Amino acid sequence: MLELRNVTKAFGEQVLLEEANLIVEENKVTVLVGKSGEGKTTLFRMIMGLENDYKGQINLSEKSHVGMVFQKYELYPHLTVLNNLVLPQRVVKKTSKAEAYKKSVKILEELGIKYLIDKTIASLSGGEAQRLAIARTLVMDNNIILLDEPTSSLDQENTRNLIELLSNLAKSKTFLIITHDIEFAKEVADFTYAIKDMKIIKHSFI
Repeated sequence: MLELRNVTKAFGEQVLLEEANLIVEENKVTVLVGKSGEGKTTLFRMIMGLENDYKGQINLSEKSHVGMVFQKYELYPHLTVLNNLVLPQRVVKKTSKAEAYKKSVKILEELGIKYLIDKTIASLSGGEAQRLAIARTLVMDNNIILLDEPTSSLDQENTRNLIELLSNLAKSKTFLIITHDIEFAKEVADFTYAIKDMKIIKHSFI
């Protein structure tokens, strides 16, 4: 489980969040909707430990590991699809080469992109690159996955594919998504929130 408790974040005199609270339920899809500039991406950076200058608490349960799928995916362009998964396991987790390859192939197969295994990043479509970025969080054994504006570069077909993928993955993974795509949020969210007056509040589409 992921919990924000009385989190306040400011850049100089500009306050983005003020005593914000949020509980992200395990094996659910929680969506935070809102316009650009309201602090949603900054919130993700705080959860990932990339922004530490804030007040309040961001709590993770003992067995939680958080991975983030950035809006631009941040894949390694000089590596193949397979090696984009193998390298972080080898460097960060010190996994053996054989085990890293085995796990990577398994995840690619589960996400339906094993056929891309030897492709370069430049040859991937937006939907394929996104699935690879999600695969990278999975091979690192992250059970809480943050998605930053996941439909921003997807066409309608790939958005539908993403909705189906999230439905399957949420049976065993926890998702926190930030998006301004209201129709997408309606499709995927178990719980929906918005930032209003620097607070995180429950949101209804009605």
